[in-house]
Amino acid sequence: MKLAELADLKELQKLCESFTAFTNAVTAIIDLDGNIFTSTGWRDICTNFHRVNPHTALRCRESDTVLSEQINNGDTYKVYKCKNGLIDVAVPLIIGNQHVANFFTGQFFFEKPDKDYFICQAEKFGFDKKSYMDALDRVPVYSEEYIFKMMNFLTNLARVIGESEMARKKVEAIREQLIIELNNSEKKIKTLSGLLPICASCKKIRNDEGYWEQIETYVSEHTEADFSHSICPDCAKRLYPELII
Repeated sequence: MKLAELADLKELQKLCESFTAFTNAVTAIIDLDGNIFTSTGWRDICTNFHRVNPHTALRCRESDTVLSEQINNGDTYKVYKCKNGLIDVAVPLIIGNQHVANFFTGQFFFEKPDKDYFICQAEKFGFDKKSYMDALDRVPVYSEEYIFKMMNFLTNLARVIGESEMARKKVEAIREQLIIELNNSEKKIKTLSGLLPICASCKKIRNDEGYWEQIETYVSEHTEADFSHSICPDCAKRLYPELII
């Protein structure tokens, strides 16, 4: 089951944009293969450096998938230090009891970063050192208490998203079934409309293939009607006069 087959990604993007506008926190929805479906508010250090350079971009993808793999059944969220040195948090997105993706926030620190580490990283991967360090200075430092409160909200949000998407899929399935039934009903109505070739003697009906069949058979195949046989009073007098008083 794939996220793109289940979720309204445009609506999820709008939801994430609203969350970022209110909290200034970054968001992303990433499937279990590392494919990014929505993203909002990402820090310059990631968009202009880490995810541009092929070596650090590979680290980003590895961090995304490793973090996904570390979320076990029952985990409400997982905190992880990415391979480029920032903190990320993932919340499992469950739709129909299946873990299909993760709701990410992150690109922050719990304490002031070790600038020497990032200077070495800039030199190793050929980043412009001044621009890179300026981008580092714009990465926020959050307390664990603040992140805990944020994750309480995000875990509930992920649960609501999963439940609403599942409900939407059920409604779509019911709608598709109703359309199929309506089309079938229209076909039956069209079959029984117009002129039906019927034998003037035996009353058999000629079907679409040109074969003659009993009227009971024809009607049963093209409608929901069933037949029970009896004898009308006129036929009873004609066939069994001795029984009629």
